[in-house]
Amino acid sequence: MSSGEHLSNEYAREYYDAQVGPLSSYEEQRWHTDPVREFEYNQTKRALSAALLGRTDGKALEIGPGDGVWTSLIREHVSGPMHLVEQSQEMLTRAQARLAALQGLTFERADFLASTPAAGNDLIVAVRCFEYFEDKEGALKKMRGLLSPGGRIVIITKNPQMITSVPAQSKTLHQGQVSRTQMRGLAAATGLRVVDIYPAILRLKATRAFMRSFFDVLHRAAVTTRGLLVVPFLNTYATESYVYVLCADTHGQN
Repeated sequence: MSSGEHLSNEYAREYYDAQVGPLSSYEEQRWHTDPVREFEYNQTKRALSAALLGRTDGKALEIGPGDGVWTSLIREHVSGPMHLVEQSQEMLTRAQARLAALQGLTFERADFLASTPAAGNDLIVAVRCFEYFEDKEGALKKMRGLLSPGGRIVIITKNPQMITSVPAQSKTLHQGQVSRTQMRGLAAATGLRVVDIYPAILRLKATRAFMRSFFDVLHRAAVTTRGLLVVPFLNTYATESYVYVLCADTHGQN
């Protein structure tokens, strides 16, 4: 990848279509090939499960489901219909095959801003795709318009302040990461309010089993308390990605 290229929705789509095509299983390659990736998978699952806590009786929307790695977990918390929007044809094909046994799912291949999901969603979820959106404010504004009164949005996205990921941000695919401050600003500008922020993946030097155990304890504490119990320095610089839970701002903010 060239650092001189501009991150766009088209670039992200073409990247994943090309990278995923030769793989027998994207989930296996991304999450299960070594102890560190397995550790990250388990942390993400724990964090997402906490954000989904409870039961959603109405409609749900998943944006950027990829190959459907998190869809079954989300579906456990949704009793109504669930619509999936994915711009990568390769990812969407894999998701459709993987999720064929699940009832009540519909699929749409589209860039999210060009997609046409129904409004009135009680739950909108976007796991590890928000950083690829070219127009992040536009994406949040659209999510706000698709949300039902009292609904919630769950976003998991990468943290640009993570110490070990800073060098990677020179690469095109990783240029779009947003900080907590930026996310709060984007939410306020689009009629949303951030309710919870806590680490989805928290780790440093995770190739060492001791460090994985240490950070797993910290992660459990952060998730259990919805981000209230954190170690300040580590929360900023050892967090690879954050969970953001948002709702409509009913207090008249812009």
